[in-house]
Amino acid sequence: LTANPPVSFPGSGSNMYFSFAKRPSVAEQFRKAGYETLFRSGADINFLDAKYFLGNNSFDSYGGSESVASFRNERKGIFNSVADGVLYD
Repeated sequence: LTANPPVSFPGSGSNMYFSFAKRPSVAEQFRKAGYETLFRSGADINFLDAKYFLGNNSFDSYGGSESVASFRNERKGIFNSVADGVLYD
């Protein structure tokens, strides 16, 4: 989403989501072009503070298994994640 490889860079910390949260993202470019930006994950976006990253990267809305209403009653697996197919239903 940021067009940066997920590796440490000078000044980055141990939590990559915090390190990349304020870097330019492709979502920002889409918003500037007039698109609505939406991020959905089958996993819990509180894991590794991904919610912080998403909240600072120009998404109009974002959510995961913990917050998307249609995911709440689905069976959960690893990382409290719903099956990939649920994302497309």
